[in-house]
Amino acid sequence: KLLQYYLLFVSAFENRVAPPQIVGVYGEKTYQSVTDFQRIFGLPQTGNVSALTWKTLAEAALEINAGYNRQEGQYPGNEISQ
Repeated sequence: KLLQYYLLFVSAFENRVAPPQIVGVYGEKTYQSVTDFQRIFGLPQTGNVSALTWKTLAEAALEINAGYNRQEGQYPGNEISQ
């Protein structure tokens, strides 16, 4: 289920990733979500969740979370000027 939760989180912010069903089984919707994610992030579109896919998915989720929880003045994301 962890894979599906990560993909669901990413799909909430990246509409090109189809949201999976949280069922604990790697079915068609999870496969579609994985291949969408792999395509968008420049990974081989195998549908297999390799170590590289896991790493990229975890990094994407962390980056989204950091951006979502961004504080005023935090960079990157806020305009910086002189």
